[in-house]
Amino acid sequence: MIKHTLSYHKGHPNPSFFRKYYELLNGEWDFYFDKDNTGLIKGYQYNFPIDHLKIKVPYPYQTKNSGINKPDFHCDTIWYHKNIEVHEKSDVLKLIFLGVDYETFVYVNSKLIYTHQGGYDSFNVDIAPFIHIGTNNLTLRVVDKMNIDQIRGKQRWKDKSFECFYTEVSGIYKDVYLEKINAKNILDFKLKNLNFNETLLSYHLSNYNDIQLKIEILFENCKVFEKILDNTKVKNNNVIIKLDDKNVHLWSVDNHNLYDVKLTLLDNKNNVLDEVLAYFGINIISTKNKHIYLNNKDTYFKLILDQGYYKDTFYTGSEKEFIDDIKLMKEMGFNGCRKHQKIESPLFYYYADILGYLLWQELPSPHAYSYNVDVSTNLELFNQINDHYNHPSIVTYVIFNESWGVQEIYKDQHEQELSVNLYNKVKETVPNGRLVISNDGWEHTKSDIISLHNYGETYDSIYTFYKQELQKMFNKNESKANLERYVFAKNYTYNGEPIMLTEFGGIAYSKDKDKGWGYGNSVKGEKEYIEKLTNLLKALKDIKEFRGYCLTQLSDVEIEVNGLVNFNRDLKVNIEDIKKLNDMFE
Repeated sequence: MIKHTLSYHKGHPNPSFFRKYYELLNGEWDFYFDKDNTGLIKGYQYNFPIDHLKIKVPYPYQTKNSGINKPDFHCDTIWYHKNIEVHEKSDVLKLIFLGVDYETFVYVNSKLIYTHQGGYDSFNVDIAPFIHIGTNNLTLRVVDKMNIDQIRGKQRWKDKSFECFYTEVSGIYKDVYLEKINAKNILDFKLKNLNFNETLLSYHLSNYNDIQLKIEILFENCKVFEKILDNTKVKNNNVIIKLDDKNVHLWSVDNHNLYDVKLTLLDNKNNVLDEVLAYFGINIISTKNKHIYLNNKDTYFKLILDQGYYKDTFYTGSEKEFIDDIKLMKEMGFNGCRKHQKIESPLFYYYADILGYLLWQELPSPHAYSYNVDVSTNLELFNQINDHYNHPSIVTYVIFNESWGVQEIYKDQHEQELSVNLYNKVKETVPNGRLVISNDGWEHTKSDIISLHNYGETYDSIYTFYKQELQKMFNKNESKANLERYVFAKNYTYNGEPIMLTEFGGIAYSKDKDKGWGYGNSVKGEKEYIEKLTNLLKALKDIKEFRGYCLTQLSDVEIEVNGLVNFNRDLKVNIEDIKKLNDMFE
């Protein structure tokens, strides 16, 4: 039985920030393909087209569950419309979108009130000034082009899926909801572990006059901390939550302890103005002597690559699917996953926290460099980090993957500086100890983990290769990540960081060759599969310098058929066999 936080309420999309008065706007919306991009000229924001379609939000039109199901049709500009019934006025009526890909223009009663760029972060807008009692029109214009320099992750930019790039996702693909709030309210907050006893709470309020902020921290329903900040102290925006030693319960894969947080905004007569429920965990990550420590415990990363695609919904996983995937990965003996080229819904991170599962959060990549890459990475990366800042399960951030979007980083100084600047900014932003990788796979500039990708197929192709190349790296000579790529970009060298093989395997069955592809030679059956994987993992086990790995991959996705389960999440290999292999590494 899952032990939930006080902030979890079935049906609410985000247990990290729960308010009592909310309304889900998922369900049936009006929808229109603006094929010639003339909707603004024709005034769809005023009069939505009569010949519109119906779509089920939050499923993209490319998916079966949307009700439209057009995976092979792309339209740069699409429109949404929904009537909102308002029965009484409120000071603030916050409209929250957890994910819309890619550029969104929000109209309320025909007036443009907000624009947003980015498909992987949330945004919200107060619509109270623009609504009236009765029926109100909410209209969205969404632009999602096939631009190769757009932050798009694994979404293809060609008409058909190819290589490891899959059907694109356009428009609303995460939950949409309303919150009814007082004018004086809690805008946001972050929780940062300073040490095992002290956590810094940083917050922002809409108004700091004539108010108090009550902070309550509970562990297993017992209050372990309480503080009330009056009008003179609340303006500091920061408070340290200090716990007695007896009340310190650390979060880890084995002991996923979480503290409930209750923030209450009061007026000077103790009337409640706003109340938010949340939670946090205590974990400190550090590196020393090429090893990684979680709460001072030497920790070996046993990760699996997780694309987060689902057959009938693509990017839009359900609560049950999140639970099932995390439980399955844990049952296989993995202690975490690299969520690949995708930012998940808040519920996925919540269940990683609840179930005890390590996560790598990764900026979805552009796939060609331009000035737009500088602008969009600096904007969208930090929005994505802020959305999921408080989750103890997130231990590592990946900025670029395999030089995607920065294809000349090996020798180009500007692309190198971009990655270094982003690395430094992330390190300044996130909680102490969280690890940052500049370019996962190869051509690192400044990274906390030297992560390597290699799809060699035999023991020798891994063991012999890295015994030679790692020695070169330790001697600060130029060394290879694999047969084609170098470990470091030019003018960068090794400085004692932990080393991991963060993509390998990718084994496919020969019987699936008509469905798609895997890495290297396919295998005839499950016995041969396990033999091949065993040899690869034995090589990793014998290379003592490696402190973790990430196996490709959890599931098949479209034309890529190298998962441990297929697209429907049916098992392709025995769970116990995979767990036995992972259990070699402790």
